[in-house]
Amino acid sequence: MRTAMAADVADPGWQLLVDLLHEHSPEFRELWQRHDVAPIDNMRKVMHHEDVGTLHTEVVHTWLAGERATRLTVYTPMDEATGQAFQRLASAPARPIRIPALPAGPEVELLSAA
Repeated sequence: MRTAMAADVADPGWQLLVDLLHEHSPEFRELWQRHDVAPIDNMRKVMHHEDVGTLHTEVVHTWLAGERATRLTVYTPMDEATGQAFQRLASAPARPIRIPALPAGPEVELLSAA
């Protein structure tokens, strides 16, 4: 995240994101204090979704601009259960979610499956 943030450090959205993560995640606070910087590479990622459970994915980044400013990220299921979970998420109606502790003002909505 530090690598991506460094590319546009003047964007106030980055500081808001860091503040939210710092406030709500002890794990993030610990990792952020290390000041580790690593390139954004392809990886395997395990995530937990409250409605469909654990998702095992391979994450592939395709850079769409020469300066690594814009990327397309694709999450590919690594097993049958994750593939089926993705299908359930794809067919579920989108629902708005609210991120806690955002500044007052117009409602900030993100669309989430399920």
